Amino acid sequence: MGVLFNQDTTQYQQQLKKYTALFGSLFADLHIERGNSLISVPIKYGPGFLRNKSSNQFSDDRIRAGLQLPALAFEMIDVKIDSSRMVSPYNRQSGDLVSSGAMTAEYSLAPTPHDIVYRLTIRSKNIEDGFQILEQIIGAFNPQVSIKMLDSKNLGFKRDISVYLDGGYDIQDNYENSQDELRFVEISLNFTLKGYIYSRTTTGHLITDISLVMQVGDELIETKAAQATDEQLAEIQQRQNLRHIDEVISTLNQCDT
Repeated sequence: MGVLFNQDTTQYQQQLKKYTALFGSLFADLHIERGNSLISVPIKYGPGFLRNKSSNQFSDDRIRAGLQLPALAFEMIDVKIDSSRMVSPYNRQSGDLVSSGAMTAEYSLAPTPHDIVYRLTIRSKNIEDGFQILEQIIGAFNPQVSIKMLDSKNLGFKRDISVYLDGGYDIQDNYENSQDELRFVEISLNFTLKGYIYSRTTTGHLITDISLVMQVGDELIETKAAQATDEQLAEIQQRQNLRHIDEVISTLNQCDT
């Protein structure tokens, strides 16, 4: 066994994958108005619209861009530790009960807070469509939104994850180019998601009683200072059952949508 890693297990908890999916889902139902019609704005993961330039699906750039605009693309551009949210790394956090009879549960040291930065690119065929999308996004964030999600599946932790719209927007318009080129407008925005990266989880016993040793003269006297009652142990188990029920309901709701 190595110092940092175990050859039999992995520490991958899909945090960055979950945060990326969460960020993309924020823009899933975005539409623009054109005349009396509502037009859906699709979104994909990728570095802007560079893929369109090398795509062989259509031979004519005008046809290809006309079918795909307006559209959104996003990518992760930075991951960095957020020292302002750091707590003691030795804080132990308990999660799900593994065995109610033995009162064992999953636990982990405090997660490391990270800022995950995403760049969202808007591309449209005209400035009006671009402004419609930009204004809706700015108004929706103002300047941040918080989404409650199951942040750690291993520990069963739910957290409000905040996504901030960073100031400053990069707007590019190629209207001065040759008439043979397709007109398009690109607007880039940066967002910061306040997430967490968890360390390896371990199974351990919950503390249900505390013993106190006192010295009186030369004699040591051990007393049981505190002990969890049967009602308290039952409440722990009940909360665990409710947590699993809540996860099942959340899964069903996602399937319905």
